[in-house]
Amino acid sequence: MAEKDTKYLNSNEPFRRVNLIGGAYATVDTPSLVGYCHNEDHKGFLTVAIMNEHDCIAKGCHYFEKFDDYPYWQKYRHKEKLKELAKIKRQRQKENEQRHADNIRKRDEAFVAKANRVADELRIDNFKIVSIHKNDRGFTVFYISDKPVNDWYDFREIAFAMNKAFNKKFTLKHIKLPDGSYAVI
Repeated sequence: MAEKDTKYLNSNEPFRRVNLIGGAYATVDTPSLVGYCHNEDHKGFLTVAIMNEHDCIAKGCHYFEKFDDYPYWQKYRHKEKLKELAKIKRQRQKENEQRHADNIRKRDEAFVAKANRVADELRIDNFKIVSIHKNDRGFTVFYISDKPVNDWYDFREIAFAMNKAFNKKFTLKHIKLPDGSYAVI
């Protein structure tokens, strides 16, 4: 059946008179045909609308014979390929975002570890780093200490050592609570 239909498609005739499923004859444009149903109850050709109405693809109907070289199926395969490529692209983008987040986390962990080593070397024990964030001018080290005041000046040696070790600008910022007071250990 499909071989005969391929010849008909290649003849470039714009319309074709066919027996649609259910026994009705109709003149349809040749590219709108998608297949043939071999079910004895309603043998005949199918258009896109009839195929969708009967849900032949979703059912996986074994009576349905696709005309693979017809334009509908070429477009269908192209759409499926584009969907697959979009899925792969989204997956790669997600992987890249995860990799980027992991790199930032590792970088920040290295910064915190270095700052803690410097604090230990300087015998500073009333100082705890909460986090380090990148900003436009470098990095901000958010910390808490045992004093309820802005005491960054007492810990400036840590920022100097970090600047020298990573060749980036580090500033210290004592964390404030929602009420405006400074957080303490």
